[in-house]
Amino acid sequence: MIVYFTVKSIIEQLPTGKFLKVHKPYITNTSKIKSIEGNEINPGSAKVIISQNVHYSVIKELLKDKMLKR
Repeated sequence: MIVYFTVKSIIEQLPTGKFLKVHKPYITNTSKIKSIEGNEINPGSAKVIISQNVHYSVIKELLKDKMLKR
């Protein structure tokens, strides 16, 4: 049996704020990200490229709780 899902439909089922769509075919768990280097996220064993279309929003989401609020 073959079942087709869109990335959008999958991410809608995941807990909000814990997963991010970082590229057309990629969703990453934010708690597993070890580093960000340029346009790449390192979740451990492999590097995932952040799409130019979502780069700003991904970085903003990842850093929102890390920035000091005045």
